[in-house]
Amino acid sequence: MERRKALVVAQVLAKEFFRVNEMARQVAGTIKVVIAAEKEISEAIRARTLIDLHPIVDNWEMMSLLPEDLFRKTLEFKRALDRHNFDMRRAGGSYGDDNFRRHVQDQVKALALQAHGVGNAFEIYTNRLLKELADPQRV
Repeated sequence: MERRKALVVAQVLAKEFFRVNEMARQVAGTIKVVIAAEKEISEAIRARTLIDLHPIVDNWEMMSLLPEDLFRKTLEFKRALDRHNFDMRRAGGSYGDDNFRRHVQDQVKALALQAHGVGNAFEIYTNRLLKELADPQRV
């Protein structure tokens, strides 16, 4: 039963990290357009640059079903995402000076890459669990 629960958590998070990867790439485009147009950051633009994670990440009982390396990768990503969202909430003007602009652009590109990597790790784990559940004798 625990393995089945872990499988559900892993499947949800694999899809979630690929969704976040896509969102991060969209956010990068939004930031680029705002900077190029030298537009002020409205609340609507700010809302489009914030990225959330599935609530399962905050459920310690579900997260405790995962192997330590996936748990750690998820927490590291959550910390990076929290830093991104903090920066997006405090961003002013058209993303402030050149250093901050470069920082937020690099940050969101790194988030996309990190989300893709964590999503791949969850896919591998999910496939392993599926094989184990299909043929328990192989374990």
